[in-house]
Amino acid sequence: MAKINGSRPFPEVPTRNPKVDVPLWMLLIGLAGKILWHLLRWLARRPVTVAVVVTIMVIHHRYGTTGLGAAGLGLAVVAAVWWRLHRRSFSWLAW
Repeated sequence: MAKINGSRPFPEVPTRNPKVDVPLWMLLIGLAGKILWHLLRWLARRPVTVAVVVTIMVIHHRYGTTGLGAAGLGLAVVAAVWWRLHRRSFSWLAW
């Protein structure tokens, strides 16, 4: 029986080149998208932490460092009074 394509026993099968050249800008966009996706997932899983950080940032932006210190001092005074007057609920909820 005659060989296919003359002296070669089998015809060549076209294959893909394993090396793919991706432009740098595409890689950077993909990496930025991946980082943004992970950040959004982290933010969605921790709403209390996000709310606290946003509140601190808003107070600092609107009232400055003095306002942030006053808010922290006010929170400490409220916590101290609560601890002094209602020890059981404070130790159960706040500690």
